[in-house]
Amino acid sequence: MDWISSLLLATVRLAIPLLLISLAELYGQRAGMVNIGLEGLAAIGALVGFLMCYITGSNWIGLLCGALAGLLVNMIYAFSTVTLCADHTVYGMAINIFAPALASFIYRIVFGTGSDLKQIITMPSIAIPGLKDIPVIGPLLFDQSPMVYLTLLLVVFTSIFFNRTRAGLSYKSVGEHPQAAATLGINVIGVKYLACMICGALAGLGGAYLTTCYSSTYTDGIVAGRGFIALAAVIFGRWSAGGILLACLFFGFCDALQIRLQVSGIAIPYQFFQMIPYVATVVVLSVIGTKQRGDIPWYILDEGIYGVFSGILFDHWEYPLHCFGKGRKVPSTFAGPSCDGIDVLYRDFPAPKLPIGAKVLVSDIGAYTTVSATRFNGFEPAPVLIWEDQADLVAKSRKTSKADKASESCLAQMP
Repeated sequence: MDWISSLLLATVRLAIPLLLISLAELYGQRAGMVNIGLEGLAAIGALVGFLMCYITGSNWIGLLCGALAGLLVNMIYAFSTVTLCADHTVYGMAINIFAPALASFIYRIVFGTGSDLKQIITMPSIAIPGLKDIPVIGPLLFDQSPMVYLTLLLVVFTSIFFNRTRAGLSYKSVGEHPQAAATLGINVIGVKYLACMICGALAGLGGAYLTTCYSSTYTDGIVAGRGFIALAAVIFGRWSAGGILLACLFFGFCDALQIRLQVSGIAIPYQFFQMIPYVATVVVLSVIGTKQRGDIPWYILDEGIYGVFSGILFDHWEYPLHCFGKGRKVPSTFAGPSCDGIDVLYRDFPAPKLPIGAKVLVSDIGAYTTVSATRFNGFEPAPVLIWEDQADLVAKSRKTSKADKASESCLAQMP
């Protein structure tokens, strides 16, 4: 029982930094900023948080400075992507390369390259009288550091902000349809910069938590891939604060489990246990493209209502859909990749069972819809094929009486 209790307690503590980094990404993506540089932001936050706590002796100052460091570094990403319209992925990866290297360089400048390990006193736990004595959940939720309580309150605030406030709806509109938001008088550029500030601060705070509240020291690689796992947690949580909380608890449990198994004395290489959280991440991402709701299969496409299918929303067009595969056709639903509930393209469409990675063809589309398409959530537009320019395909289509065969030949030429 003590083993299970300690495992659950470690699950909560390990989920908190991941939760802060995941909420950082949520605030970014809700404004249309897909930042994959979370690993770097957390790394610089971890170093600055540790360094300032070591100098001042205050965990709170360390946390505040860690958040500020993440914010400042993320302004590089903000200026490049918002003002200069640079590619989000390129600059996100640049942050992941630059920030950890900068953190390692600063640590060696301040403390030298000696082998002695510098340590601080981590933030103490604060027990809530009465509630901490509740069996099982008392020690888990009511005998934690103040940062655990504040992070859980942030989850509640985030959920209310995005779903129950006018400001939250305006914030989301910038990510879902920036042109429409601009016509309503919303400062799109300002909101995107605000999103980058919040994202940087929360990611830096998540890194600072690792060195000031969980661990008592800083080492290179202390973030240990949590920035990338946070991206999976946001998708796994379906872009909702509550869902992200559950996803982070799951990944925190995987992380806590691998630590407990390493010290249990089982004769298995420790690298096997260390890979448990990352294997869980791969499994989650590999099944995100399909879903079964009752008897209806759902297929998630890489284009949606905010992309070249925008004519469905604005002009009420119905575009021909062609699916290729063997087997019995059953009524299926096809949806776009965004987190918006209106991003449903086809309902009750007869289709064979499609695996992840299967291609479908939509004809008579692209001339006008690509103009109104956006890159909401960072998805690139799907390839558009101009039929009249494909002389060899047109010749092939004339030799067959079945339209599906012509469409299949067209599909085979698509990148």
